[in-house]
Amino acid sequence: MSVPYEVEKVEFWLKQLGKTLPPGELYRRVQKLITLKEADKRSDNIGAEDKIQALKKVREEVEKFYLKSK
Repeated sequence: MSVPYEVEKVEFWLKQLGKTLPPGELYRRVQKLITLKEADKRSDNIGAEDKIQALKKVREEVEKFYLKSK
């Protein structure tokens, strides 16, 4: 499963994933996925900081989406 690095794509991505998972489970899985992607990017030396910053913004969008869905 991939994570979109563009904030404007996050809501669509979450809605697609949400078709098969309840909100709480979706939230937990996506948070774990973002954590794994951040760790993966930290192991890259080239362009890692840009990707990590993008993932932080994605994480914020996930938080907003989850709070709206409650």
